[in-house]
Amino acid sequence: MIFFSQSSSSQVNNNGLLSFGSPISQFTPQALPVAFGNPFLAIFWADVDNRLAGDIYYRQSTDPSLLSRATSDIRTYFHAMDFTAQWVFVATWHRVAYYGSSTNKVNTFQAVLTTDGNQTFLLYNYDDIQWPSIYAYGSYQYEPLTLAGLNSGYDIGYYTLPGSLTLSVANLSSSSNTNVTGRWAFKVDKLHPEDTNGNIDDFTENENSTDTPLTTPSGPFTTRSTTINSPFTGSTTNTSPFIMSSGLLYPYGSAIDNINPKIDDGGSPKIFPSRDIPLFGRNYSYLFVNNNGLLSFSSPISQYSPQALPVKSGNPFLAIYWADVDNSLAGDVYYRESTDPSLLSRATSDISTYFHAVNFTARWVFVATWHQVAYFGSSTNKVNTFQTVLSTDGNQTFLLYNYGNIQWPSMNWDGPLALAGLNSGYDTGHYTLPGSLTLSVANLSSTSNVNVTGRWAFKVDKLHPEDTNGDIDLLYPYGSAIDNVNPRALDGGSPMVFSSRQIPLFGRYYSYLYVNNNGLLSFSWPISQYIPQALPVAFGNPFLAIFWTDVDNRLEGDIYYRESTDPSLLSRVTSDIRTYFHGVNFTARWVFVATWHRVAYFGSSTSKVNTFQAVLSTDGNQTFLLYNYEDIQWPSIYAYGSYPYEPLSLAGLNSGYDTGYYTLPGSLTISIANLSNTSNVNVTGRWAFKVDKLHPEDVNGDIDLLYPYGSAIDNINPKELDGGSPKINSSRQIPLFGRHYSYLYVNNNGLLSFTSPISQFTPQALPVAFGNPFLAIFWADVNNELAGDIYYRDSTDPSLLSRATNDIRTYFHGVNFTARWVFVATWHRVAYYGSSTSKVNTFQAVLTTDGNQTFLLYNYEDIQWPSIYIYGPYPYGPLALAGLNSGYDTGYYTLPGSLSLGIANLANTSNVNFTGRWAFRVDQLHPKDANGNNIDDTNETNWTTANPSNTALPPTTSSDDSTENENSTDSPLTIPPGLFTTRSTTITSPFTRTTTNTSPFILSSDLLYPYGSPIDNINPKIDDGGSSEIFPSRDIPLFGRNYSYLYVNNNGLLSFTSPISQFTPQALPVAFGNPFLAIFWTDLDNRLAGDIYYRESTDPSLLSRATSDIRTYFHAMDFTAQWVFVATWHRVAYYGSSTNKVNTFQAVLSTDGNQTFLLYNYEDIQWPSIYANESYPYGPLALAGLNSGYDTGYYTIPGSLSLGIANLANTSNVNFTGRWAFRVDQLHPENANGNIGRDTFYSVLYVRLSNIYLLSSMIWQVRHHHCYGQLPLLDLVVSI
Repeated sequence: MIFFSQSSSSQVNNNGLLSFGSPISQFTPQALPVAFGNPFLAIFWADVDNRLAGDIYYRQSTDPSLLSRATSDIRTYFHAMDFTAQWVFVATWHRVAYYGSSTNKVNTFQAVLTTDGNQTFLLYNYDDIQWPSIYAYGSYQYEPLTLAGLNSGYDIGYYTLPGSLTLSVANLSSSSNTNVTGRWAFKVDKLHPEDTNGNIDDFTENENSTDTPLTTPSGPFTTRSTTINSPFTGSTTNTSPFIMSSGLLYPYGSAIDNINPKIDDGGSPKIFPSRDIPLFGRNYSYLFVNNNGLLSFSSPISQYSPQALPVKSGNPFLAIYWADVDNSLAGDVYYRESTDPSLLSRATSDISTYFHAVNFTARWVFVATWHQVAYFGSSTNKVNTFQTVLSTDGNQTFLLYNYGNIQWPSMNWDGPLALAGLNSGYDTGHYTLPGSLTLSVANLSSTSNVNVTGRWAFKVDKLHPEDTNGDIDLLYPYGSAIDNVNPRALDGGSPMVFSSRQIPLFGRYYSYLYVNNNGLLSFSWPISQYIPQALPVAFGNPFLAIFWTDVDNRLEGDIYYRESTDPSLLSRVTSDIRTYFHGVNFTARWVFVATWHRVAYFGSSTSKVNTFQAVLSTDGNQTFLLYNYEDIQWPSIYAYGSYPYEPLSLAGLNSGYDTGYYTLPGSLTISIANLSNTSNVNVTGRWAFKVDKLHPEDVNGDIDLLYPYGSAIDNINPKELDGGSPKINSSRQIPLFGRHYSYLYVNNNGLLSFTSPISQFTPQALPVAFGNPFLAIFWADVNNELAGDIYYRDSTDPSLLSRATNDIRTYFHGVNFTARWVFVATWHRVAYYGSSTSKVNTFQAVLTTDGNQTFLLYNYEDIQWPSIYIYGPYPYGPLALAGLNSGYDTGYYTLPGSLSLGIANLANTSNVNFTGRWAFRVDQLHPKDANGNNIDDTNETNWTTANPSNTALPPTTSSDDSTENENSTDSPLTIPPGLFTTRSTTITSPFTRTTTNTSPFILSSDLLYPYGSPIDNINPKIDDGGSSEIFPSRDIPLFGRNYSYLYVNNNGLLSFTSPISQFTPQALPVAFGNPFLAIFWTDLDNRLAGDIYYRESTDPSLLSRATSDIRTYFHAMDFTAQWVFVATWHRVAYYGSSTNKVNTFQAVLSTDGNQTFLLYNYEDIQWPSIYANESYPYGPLALAGLNSGYDTGYYTIPGSLSLGIANLANTSNVNFTGRWAFRVDQLHPENANGNIGRDTFYSVLYVRLSNIYLLSSMIWQVRHHHCYGQLPLLDLVVSI
């Protein structure tokens, strides 16, 4: 029933209306009322053109979850209403364009109509309204105007939403009549529509209405052009059935194929082929064609950012061109299976041609084609066409990748990066095509492994894929059937191997070489030394140290080698080198392959073995080298102790002189075992170099210590004594020493400073506590007037970011870091003041950040002064200092040798095993080295070291602290059963000493905002207690109201009306009028261990950090924090704990006076134990969420009230591990994507559990143990 009449049919009109009498094609909206007897709902009546972009979906439903959601929403908005939905109709306009658009602006909106047979309600949901532009000026051609409203079809009974027929209609996605942004709600069963407050009819009685019926539009509406003018130069969607093919592409098109829906990150339904598909050693009976360029065989893949292979998810896939494709912008994705004889014949012929000796006749073919597809967010007309052809005879399966036209990504960074490859779903059986995850992936249309431009062919029925030459794993072919084998002799090797052609190497020519058992190729004489030494090794014998260590092939393994001019091998190495070294003109004429296969180390008592390989190739002039690290099991990353526990190793290049060398990261440390997971060419386990010249090069050029610098790319400091750069405004904020800085200075005297320039030429011992943080790379009396230059730049150049990322990940193992910004400052051959010698110094600082973490490299290339041998006065070179200084009396570090002649040794020392390089993490107050150790010179006791978690706390003697107060007058949230008040009152602590810091400290991290005893208030150590009433300096907008005080409750909550002492969490909503934020609501006991800190702050650095975080997560938000409240539960125990498990978590509340945002930071959640096989003593369950205090306006974080709550430190809703972010000023909280209490758009939220093994554990617990309250096992589908 709608507008007091029964309607049995409706039409979903493309131009943004639902009509109930007849369809409406009029594309120009007109003012209401429109009195022609055809009632309609104008959700967004405009000149929509879904041919250009977008789709329009609709359905009617009696699905119980949808009915429940509609019922809940209507009852919420129309408070006294007795309504239960019996039927729902949902119509959605998804990313639709307007007629004649030449932009990529699209709109998404929805109507939800629901009835119980008597009452009918309507929701308009405006998710994203990009047009008409709020800034558009001019006539119709600049985007059409729009009307939103309700029209009964008569001259009464109508309503027009604000902004209609003006540019302000674009504000609909940020307005509401229900306090849910973007949502408007109406009751529409009666002639006069109503909102939640009653009648809203706009009508003025007008019996002489002259409204023109929609079904008879006037002339201008029928004469427009039918040509589609898309941002793409031609229509990419065929409007009539077609078939396309070429010499490369198999036939495809709308006349013969199925077509994927135009859904971002979507794909086909499950496809059941007519026969099983042998693939990666298994048989598969279904598959999915994913829009983002993949075929998958267990489940669909919506991930739009490709990741390096292997992807060990158990879901095998073929990545034809895995990227962020958007077929809703342009293009189509076609697929079909076929047993058509002509197609089978073509596949048979192709496979027989490429795989010469194979006996294969195709019985089945599957063809999937991505035709002229765009990338997400494209503002260009670049499109890609590619195809995969999968064919089988029932036993063997072959695969063709056909790259017809790859226009993106381009060298101008138009378009996202992509990956092409094969993935078995396990940690073996994978292959990545050259160029993947770099701009070179666009070269696929001009490369091949079968000599057919744009085509790559593979055999994929076995676990290990093969190309036409066999296995295509990382390693080049080797083995006893084709190779020579080294003798099994300790510290031995091959005889002299005479090459069939001269080898250009390190600027000379060599005619023979040795394959040394201990992991080297040498070119003058054999090397038996089993203990590697730091490079350079200047004894005139050039060598390539693939993995120089104490190998013992007598125990296990073999060492193979051969030289070759086999055409297939030459072709493979030529292809590899051209791929990695883009502009090089190279065709291999000779190849030497040496492989150490599953070799053990001397004295080994384990089964650990290593496999690695060197491939040396030349065309007679240029020589290239590949190091392939297939499997490095030793030295063990966990080995502690002396030499017998596995020897260290070195990988590198050595010319035999004191220049011309390179050491791979991790050498001579346990980190050398990471070589099988790293690369300098984006192929896991492979490193590539050009080695014909004295100085080796990688794909970016010279691989010396220093990052690129020079007058062609850098700014240059003025030649001025004790001068420096002007103020340099950074393109992004720099987290440094616990604060954020937006500018810096490059000072001639060897420092970077961040508050003011420094002209002081005499270095002084650290700390220098004058509030100006600085980085002293080489603080001395430099005079660039005499000699040298000082260069600097900030950069977001992809190659530089990649280099910095790789370096930091190499030195700081396990860190999750991707450089977003780099600053490079270089002092090039600078002299000292008063110098009468030619001695000059070259050194460099590289500062890099991802916005949260900041790392620093000091590179000392050549330090000639002060002379280590000079004894005498100042003219022989002034002393210098190198270090880090926070500007305060804590947070600093001085490098060894500072303020002594030993400073000249910096070019020969390192803290990361890279000669001349020192690396630090510097975003926190206390700098750290690569091992994560605090390197602060203050010698303050580090709390986490001084108070390990396995020490014990003496029982408190305070009677107040030792017993649960059963006569507490605190009102519980509900009336819990008696068992909650009868627990033991004896405290037996596993902690041998107090976990409260005995001296003032401040802690912070990338995740946690700064906290600690010098800056915070501390809650009393009272079971179920909390803070006193806290009166903030400004009101807090929260859940649609303003609050002027709050409480920090020990049991993990902030409350805003009264304190909460209830120690057993209960499911939300809790409707008792006391709003609260449950960070980790559980039965905490800070008497046993831990402290609870809180403060309000208007400190500029803290406000800046909060502002930056909120703007990052809530992208379109105009927000500047004016006030922040930080509450931190630091290493707190649970009541009755008999373990040393503690939790650390934090809430950060910030507001600008109107908008309020909330961060939950989960640093370390050790309890409840995820493996608990007992009840309560192993840690009580907890709840995390938001509660307005009413029966609406709440949200529960997944895992609450189950053991899954312990996963909070590993999850996020903003892609920052351990962090959850919300907007909380309105009644309904929102996450970064919008409302989460009552989602604006109707859908079903599928919750993916990160640890599915929880299921059996929790079922066991429920069956065998008494549980307090309810324990939800798995909320696989959550209907909000």
